[in-house]
Amino acid sequence: MKKLLELLKKIYKEHNYTVEESEKNILFSKKSGQDYYLTASYSKEEIISFFECDKTDKILSEFKELKEEKEDIKKNTSLILCVNVDNIKAFNEELRNTIFNIEEDEYFFRKYIILYSKDSIKSIENENNVTNKINKILTDDKRMGDFQENYFSDEEFFVAMQLIVKLPFLALRINQGDFDTLNSRLTSNIIESKLDHTHQSFKKFNEHYIS
Repeated sequence: MKKLLELLKKIYKEHNYTVEESEKNILFSKKSGQDYYLTASYSKEEIISFFECDKTDKILSEFKELKEEKEDIKKNTSLILCVNVDNIKAFNEELRNTIFNIEEDEYFFRKYIILYSKDSIKSIENENNVTNKINKILTDDKRMGDFQENYFSDEEFFVAMQLIVKLPFLALRINQGDFDTLNSRLTSNIIESKLDHTHQSFKKFNEHYIS
């Protein structure tokens, strides 16, 4: 299933990235003066065997070809791995260490895993402006509060969170004409509300999901 791959293609284009898709179903997104993104769909089995699987070999092969064309690609490239799962919480709990090891690996390029389920992107994928939809989800105060209590209670919110955290060019729109980072908004809201225990929970989330 490549639904998140298609969704990311829309996001890249909304932010003026040029998107090319290889015959190997790997997206290469570029923008003058910006970072490069390689994006691919991975199955659970491919994540488990990430460092040895054929798909990773294909990505590395494509990356080496791109390096010959662009001198700055090595230090400015991120690989986004889209993983379709039945249950985000269960998958994360089962493969937490595997995800951590992949994202923390220092070789080749930065790597970010985005977990999603079919229902978690159902209301996002058909939007004309995906970025606006993500902002609408993340600025819903009730959903923000629920997320602070339980990361996985709202899978759509969790996916939107992953996208805005792991794609640095996405900015959370707080008010018209006023932009802030998600980290700043969450931290500010938590501290102002004196929710110290939730603040600590967010710090743990931050440390785990922002590699």
